[in-house]
Amino acid sequence: MADGRKWLGSNITIQSNVDTAVLFISEEFITGRINDTVRKTGRGKHILSLGHGIIVGKPEENVAHFLSLPKE
Repeated sequence: MADGRKWLGSNITIQSNVDTAVLFISEEFITGRINDTVRKTGRGKHILSLGHGIIVGKPEENVAHFLSLPKE
């Protein structure tokens, strides 16, 4: 993502897909993965999404945590 941002510049919107499997891990891990992605792409002109969406069986509290973080 960092290379893509450098290549495209800051005026282009880019999308990053976080592996949906992170929702099975801890909230701390989810936070770290999102923070790492945002650090690499920058805070502006960035769409953060899950690679395969939300699959049945994910802990609901982890889904809520994932969805709340990009707003911060």
